[in-house]
Amino acid sequence: MGNPADHCDHGHRCPDALGRGRADLSLRWGEYRWTASFTFADPPADSAATAAEQPARTNTDGTFLGLDDDTSSIARTWTLAERNESAIVLPDAASSSVAALYWKDQDVEHPDFAAIASVAEGQVLRLTGAAALRLRTMLPLRFGGVEIDTENLAPGFPGSYGLWLKRVNSGWRLVFNNEPDVWGTQHDPDFDAAEVDVAYSADGESGRLLGVALVPTGPRSGRLLIHWGPHEWIADFTIAG
Repeated sequence: MGNPADHCDHGHRCPDALGRGRADLSLRWGEYRWTASFTFADPPADSAATAAEQPARTNTDGTFLGLDDDTSSIARTWTLAERNESAIVLPDAASSSVAALYWKDQDVEHPDFAAIASVAEGQVLRLTGAAALRLRTMLPLRFGGVEIDTENLAPGFPGSYGLWLKRVNSGWRLVFNNEPDVWGTQHDPDFDAAEVDVAYSADGESGRLLGVALVPTGPRSGRLLIHWGPHEWIADFTIAG
């Protein structure tokens, strides 16, 4: 890497003329600009052999860290700075983690909460101030007669889904969507993977924040609970297969 980043404000030019094999990394914000120069280095001739000799990544208990489980603490810190997580490990299956992420501080004073009562038939509840709810599962799950698979985004990866509450008749359904990393206003039905029935009630504590809870109900089963104020949406699941 080159020298520490130079800061340039409006009207003061940072040097752009670079030699062969060099480049600038530039960050702009309004009238400000920061640049840092770097060079392109050739990889070692035996890089493939060196990579093959790398030991398998393992957790502190010696278990293999597969694919996106190998997440840096910094990335996880940023994720949990803006979202809460609920997670369970079902005891009757290997690699059995199931987790849900949901945005923090969505209280009953938010306009989206009031909008629950006016969601139209066939439409989903939109979250204008939060990302979509997200489910991540290391193993296939079955909600009633509907199977929610792993590897929906890529082979060898856990299942990762956006969760949406959809108004149907006088009740609700839970939609699993193949776009987990979208804002709460960006539901695209073309990417819906499945819908499941949920049990709905409005008898809970009136002041609860928007949240998701995963609760084990047996060695091979659990419950997904979404709540906001007095509203509760519940879907039970089992390990598929």
